[in-house]
Amino acid sequence: MTPKELKDKQLSDIEPISCDECKSTFGAMDDCKQNETCDKEEQSFYKGNKVSWWNFYFEIQVCKRDVFDKFRTKIEKKIREGTKRVEILKIFHQPGAGGTTLGRHLLWHFSQFKGDFSNLFRCCLVNNVVERDTTEQILELWSFKDDDKDKRNPVIVLADNIPEESLAILCDNLDTLSYHNGSTLENLFCLLVVVTRNMTSKEDSILRQALSKREKMWFKKRSKNLEETKSKQQIDSMIAFNVMKEDFNPEYILQTTKRIMCGLKGNEIKLVQHLSVTNTYDADASFAPEVFDKLIGMERSTITKWTMNDLLKVGGPVGLSGAQRRNIIPFRQTWNVSSSESLELLIKHSVVDNRNRVSLVSPLIAKASLEFIKEKEQLDLEKIIYELLALLEERQKDSREAYSTGKFNGVVCNLFNYRHRQKRPFGEGKSTFSNLVTDLSDVRSWETSKDAFDRTDKLMNRCFQITRDPYVGQQRARFCIHFHQYVHAEEAIKMALKESDKVPILYDTFGQIYRTQLISSMKDANVEPKQLLTLACKAIEKFQDAQRLGKLDDLSFYEMEISVGLSVLEHLRNRYKEPFVNFINGLSSVGKFVEFGPGMEKFVNGNDLQCHISKSLRHVEDVFTMTKRPFHERSTFADTERRVREMRIKFQRIYKADSSAIE
Repeated sequence: MTPKELKDKQLSDIEPISCDECKSTFGAMDDCKQNETCDKEEQSFYKGNKVSWWNFYFEIQVCKRDVFDKFRTKIEKKIREGTKRVEILKIFHQPGAGGTTLGRHLLWHFSQFKGDFSNLFRCCLVNNVVERDTTEQILELWSFKDDDKDKRNPVIVLADNIPEESLAILCDNLDTLSYHNGSTLENLFCLLVVVTRNMTSKEDSILRQALSKREKMWFKKRSKNLEETKSKQQIDSMIAFNVMKEDFNPEYILQTTKRIMCGLKGNEIKLVQHLSVTNTYDADASFAPEVFDKLIGMERSTITKWTMNDLLKVGGPVGLSGAQRRNIIPFRQTWNVSSSESLELLIKHSVVDNRNRVSLVSPLIAKASLEFIKEKEQLDLEKIIYELLALLEERQKDSREAYSTGKFNGVVCNLFNYRHRQKRPFGEGKSTFSNLVTDLSDVRSWETSKDAFDRTDKLMNRCFQITRDPYVGQQRARFCIHFHQYVHAEEAIKMALKESDKVPILYDTFGQIYRTQLISSMKDANVEPKQLLTLACKAIEKFQDAQRLGKLDDLSFYEMEISVGLSVLEHLRNRYKEPFVNFINGLSSVGKFVEFGPGMEKFVNGNDLQCHISKSLRHVEDVFTMTKRPFHERSTFADTERRVREMRIKFQRIYKADSSAIE
């Protein structure tokens, strides 16, 4: 596809790459413009902005990483030998190590025409995931001007650090689309390259914050070339390049950051404080510049027209055009026109949803900036987060910037909510809590675990009170469960449900409060059976609420109900042996079991709760065995099959004959 054809297609959720990307545009430039473009793209990339296709076009600007050929070979093997319609290749990387650049470099390699059409692939980036729409655009790219779908090369799609939920939707939609519209020979339809951050794994396959000997030589040689053509000031501003040239040396990063930050003026250090803590815990987060207007002291228009006195008072650039729109959109002075050189070195400007955004140039610089601020300003992480929340609370009072404040709100909530994927020796999984919550709750040498809990719980509650985000309330409840603070957990989840009472996962979390108490109580040899049964009934009630609101093929809520019911019954069976089994099956009416309270009667074979658990078990078995599982769940098929089989065995050990199964 040519650049013009791509533009005409208006594929809003994906960014296709032309087979001669940049070539025709560059050829139409005069020598002066060509040199200017080369310098501009180089300076932008080396400062810390995201790599552009121009950087790959000017081949000397991007270091080919040692792992490039390894992943290129993996892609070629999947294309050649893949047995599925949709194949996935994952690239894990540490923040700031160059994962995005590596992923785009691979896409560039496979998309550019090299004289052989058999090795040319249609490639695209995923910018946004919308149910069905995004994959329809991928299909349109794959089938453009090609009527023979059995001879087409697969489309290569890059998903770069997109949310887990979005990735699951993308995978499932690609699988469905390929089934209905792919090759009749079941050839590979799509190779999905997933670039994702991983902070904890020690596996060799992770792209790390470290360079090989060859890579170090490349940066050394490139640095010498730059010294011949660039000024010292220009080279010093190439922060991302210099960090990699120094092999991610922590001391170099810290000293460079300190040197730059000493040049900040006024409240700029507070602006960097807010950006640094955000980008330390969310490398992709960015803010609308107007979020910091009041902090930096920018002027805003509050009337339809500017008077001469207004202009003299501001003493700087203002929105002079479009005066007729000032009743609708407040005009503002652009604060970065008067910002210090140091601030501009630290800040990265970008465009998201056609709106300007600011962030720090690198998560490595963000981390170093945060440490510098902690030391210089004598602040701990708790105080820094409190000040960020205070800024958000202040912003919410200004109704004129509802959009940017809403995005700010989302970024802050994400700091508490987002649990990173982790690559582990036996698969992948989510971290227990967000990285911020994990660090906040770290027990310092001079304090107790209760101190750490109180500190973190207070901030999570503060965030919820400001944002009213139900998922912050849910994560607070999960955190309280982890610390066995069940009263706080109930308080948190009840407040979350007041904000949104139709979200099944909130009821699931509510059920987990009682389930965790049940598991803990069963370890006590002296616990009263009545207490166990009460907790089990409360947990099951909440899991049933989640079932009513959730999808029928979402089995987790059903599994939780079955697990809780069978766990408490197995515990009582082991304690009271055969007499209990006879009672639960309605074969006897031993008095002491009746004394266990109304919860005991509910579990008797044929009664309401037993019937519901039995039906839930059959539902799980039916959905698992008779329906096609979503693509993103197929890797865990064996584990699910084992769990379902074990639940049926436990059920049959307790209930000799299932009354609910008798018509």
